[in-house]
Amino acid sequence: MKHSIKFIIITGILSFSFSITGCAGARGKIKLEELNHPVSMSPYLYDKNGKTLSINNGLDYSRGLFIRKKYFGTFYTTVRLTGDGDLSRQIDDAITAADSDGIVNFHYVVDQGGTNGCVPLTWLPVWPGTSDVVFMGDIVKLSKGRR
Repeated sequence: MKHSIKFIIITGILSFSFSITGCAGARGKIKLEELNHPVSMSPYLYDKNGKTLSINNGLDYSRGLFIRKKYFGTFYTTVRLTGDGDLSRQIDDAITAADSDGIVNFHYVVDQGGTNGCVPLTWLPVWPGTSDVVFMGDIVKLSKGRR
C-alpha cells in the first residue's frame, strides 16, 4: 500500500513536469500583402483566361523556394519578440532571380527551437522560446506558348 501511494505520487509529479515542459516557444504572423507574382498553396496557377495550369501542363519547374525564419517569444509564447514578417520581397526576389512567373505548392514547416528544451528553465515565464519556420515552394515559369 505504501509503495503504491509513493508510485502514484512520483508518477503524478513526473506527468505534471512533462506536461509543463512545452511552455517555451514563439509565435508570429506572416504577411504576403505586397506580392507582385502569384503564389499558390495548391499545385495550380491560372492563366489570363482562367484555365488551370500545373507543372508539365502549362508551367515549367524552375527551382525550389527555401526561406528560413526564426521567431522568438517569452512569457509562455504570449509576448512576441519577433515582429510580423512580410515575405513578399524575398519571394518576389526569388521569382525574379529565377526568371520565372510564380510559385506553386507553397507551404511551411514549423519546428521548435533549441531553447525550448532547456528544462527547468522553460518553466520560467521570462525564458525566451524559439520557433524555426521554413517556407518552401516550387518556382515555376509559364511554358513557351502560354505567354
